[in-house]
Amino acid sequence: MNSCKLFASRLLLLAVTAGFITVSCTKKEKVDEKVLAQINDLKVTEAHLEASFLKYYYKSGQSLKPSYSTKANILDAEFNTYVMAVYARDEGLHETVDARQMQEMIRRRVLNEEFMNREVLSAVEVTDNEVRNMFVKFNTVLRASHLYAPDKKTADALYQEIQAGKDFEELAKEVFHNSKLANSGGDLGEFTVDEMDPAFEREAFKLSIGEISKPVRTAQGYSIIKLTDRFTKPVLTEYQFARKKDQFAYFAEKQKKEIAKRDHMYDFLAQLTIDEDMLEELWKSISSNITSFVSADPEFYRRKKTREVLAQAEGFTLTQEDFFKEAFLTPDANRSNITGKKTLENFIKGIAYRGYLFEQASNAGIGQVNDVQASIKQTYIEFLARKAETSLQEQISISDDEIRRKYVTDKEDFIKPLEINLARIIVADQEKAKAIVEKIDAGASFSAMVDEHTINNEERLRGGRLGFDYINNYGFLSKKLADLQPGDISDPLFYQSGVYHIYKCLGRKEARQLSYTEAKKRVRQKILNEKLEDLREQTIESVKAKHDAIMNMERLKKITIQI
Repeated sequence: MNSCKLFASRLLLLAVTAGFITVSCTKKEKVDEKVLAQINDLKVTEAHLEASFLKYYYKSGQSLKPSYSTKANILDAEFNTYVMAVYARDEGLHETVDARQMQEMIRRRVLNEEFMNREVLSAVEVTDNEVRNMFVKFNTVLRASHLYAPDKKTADALYQEIQAGKDFEELAKEVFHNSKLANSGGDLGEFTVDEMDPAFEREAFKLSIGEISKPVRTAQGYSIIKLTDRFTKPVLTEYQFARKKDQFAYFAEKQKKEIAKRDHMYDFLAQLTIDEDMLEELWKSISSNITSFVSADPEFYRRKKTREVLAQAEGFTLTQEDFFKEAFLTPDANRSNITGKKTLENFIKGIAYRGYLFEQASNAGIGQVNDVQASIKQTYIEFLARKAETSLQEQISISDDEIRRKYVTDKEDFIKPLEINLARIIVADQEKAKAIVEKIDAGASFSAMVDEHTINNEERLRGGRLGFDYINNYGFLSKKLADLQPGDISDPLFYQSGVYHIYKCLGRKEARQLSYTEAKKRVRQKILNEKLEDLREQTIESVKAKHDAIMNMERLKKITIQI
């Protein structure tokens, strides 16, 4: 079995078993004892290997063992990324426009993230009291309604109407186009920790039943929240807290950091002013050349060189030239969202904030820090490796005859699996789940139970209906769900800590053999994957030989990874 197959089966599927990869050095020379593998200037060190192992260790649910075969698989995978990056350089792929663009995008992103970590997030501390509050929240289920507004002006106007005595439920009918939200007073159903926008969640937990919040800024706009119910488990013990204290601390810190990041951005945007005349002129220029703008046509971007100020905040200016430079370094998907002056204005705000962070990071000398430079280099190497794989893929040709032969010889691989149409109720308590099943068995409507009890608000708006999906997409629940027939209700199924699922089968489409026409794309993809794997392996071995790559497997045997 080749190294690519071995790595995919043992690490990506996170089921490492006994195995061995034989890798020989192609050049016999003394190597730095801390370097396990090297090609040109790219080295996999012991520290690199250990960090990579820990990454897979936590992905595996802490089940991965640091055996020699596991370490060899990880070393092979990490080093092959470097080898593929060298191949990309050999082929000149690093000199293309998109490669240069990506290199600068990576540099800016890493610097911005490092500035945010150092200047904003490093100041975030979580107290023991906040961790204990998170423990209580994890054992609490809220139910709330809300009124949505796209901007602060609209939100403030709604809040003034509430203060003047207008009924919350009546306002919901005016605000929402969705009939379910409009007719339920904006009811969002039940929810608990990490199921809502962090700012929404933080404010909702502060409210008493019946209390209405002031407008809360979220990632989607603004919400005015009305708490309608709260249930906290009556018995919470010190043992329960101690057993999962790290988990509660993680969520408390995660939420606090997310809010700190937003507050930093909001503070900047509150100072930012955009020149209205320049905005109008910019929109006319972009709208008349929208295809060139979205596709980042270099010729279009080169023509835009004015130094007129488009936007400014205290200590920061964004010229039209700066705007086009930042826009060029923005993913196509973000540029394609610009459909009018308002979306362009929001795009400028995002560009300005990103430019501000980069300017601050540069002024602070963050780009000169060794660890930051190493992070930029590593991220770019990974990009080049992916680009090399794409290049190899483009070299592969597949005929219709090959596809037909593969379909005939491997017909058993081209089966359309069972599809099942399910509705689901998600609750946070096993006893509550059992009580719901008993009510359904006694004649209660499943959809009514969804509406009343599920803690997933998106599913609640759909009546819990999930639609047809392949049974294997339900993971470890697949076996328990595969036998459900239309009309059947499952027992409460444990999903994860504090989460139970109840399913109703609404329909089935049994597994069947795919026809050649149906299977053709899948057959072609399978052939492509096989050819690409072989070509990738050949390329890696060829590049290793060409550049006298070194792998120190004897040193690898002596390394002990501490978990």
